[in-house]
Amino acid sequence: MLSRGLKITGIVLFILLALAGLIVWKYDFPKKINLTYPAVEFRPGDPSTVDKTTVTVKGNFTGSCSVIRALRERLRSQSMT
Repeated sequence: MLSRGLKITGIVLFILLALAGLIVWKYDFPKKINLTYPAVEFRPGDPSTVDKTTVTVKGNFTGSCSVIRALRERLRSQSMT
């Protein structure tokens, strides 16, 4: 049989590993963003100034993945109008 000290050490190690796994599972690691969307540039009231351009977003996002999905959907819906 295992000694009492070894059992307690095993239980504590298991709890620590379970907590570490939970933290890694729930933690929102930074996500790399590299997005490019079509856009137009113009001066209000002067239609001759319309020029096609792009909007580029590059970097790291530290936040919820659901926020990233919502941002992409919002940008897509705005680019279609």
